Amino acid sequence: MVFPELHLFGDSNPDLQRTEVLQDSAEPLDGPRVKELRQLAADLGIWLVPGSVCERGPEGQLFNTQLVLSPEASSPATTARSSLGAPLSPTTPATGSPPSTWKGSAGWA
Repeated sequence: MVFPELHLFGDSNPDLQRTEVLQDSAEPLDGPRVKELRQLAADLGIWLVPGSVCERGPEGQLFNTQLVLSPEASSPATTARSSLGAPLSPTTPATGSPPSTWKGSAGWA
């Protein structure tokens, strides 16, 4: 099941409020939101691409990160967005990260 980018933490706020909203919702990839999503994928026995999450990096920076979650409650792939569309985006572009691939039950993606 695949969901669109940004829907988990929303992006309907004006630019001046967006940073505060994202700071409040950001968490590391081992945080409670991702743990719950992993468990949901396992409980339903599905591959889940839950849209992007606002990932808090090790130095507090924010990343717009897409997750891929397996039915085994693992995260075979994550990709932080490397180019940002919004001119005033409060998230940091990821640099030096190659695109992710993973092998699922339907083949490579």
